[in-house]
Amino acid sequence: LTGVELFLELTRVCPEQARRLLFVTGGSSRPDHEALLSRMPDRCLRKPFQLVELLDAMDRILGSGESRGRESRSGHAACNG
Repeated sequence: LTGVELFLELTRVCPEQARRLLFVTGGSSRPDHEALLSRMPDRCLRKPFQLVELLDAMDRILGSGESRGRESRSGHAACNG
C-alpha cells in the first residue's frame, strides 16, 4: 500500500482523516501519483527538507492555533513539483 493509495482509501472511508495527511516523499516513479501530489502542494513535503518546513506543513494541516495568522517560518513552499 503506497501513501497515495492510503490517501485515496482514507478519502473514501474517513475524509476527515484524509485531510490531515501529509505526504513526505523523495518522489514517485508513478506518473499518476506525481500528478496527485502536484495538485496538493500544501500537503506534500519533498525530501530533503528542513525541520522548520516540516513544522510549517504540520501547522497548516493541523490548523495549530499558534500558527494562525503568522507567516511561514521558512518562507518556502511545501512542495515544488
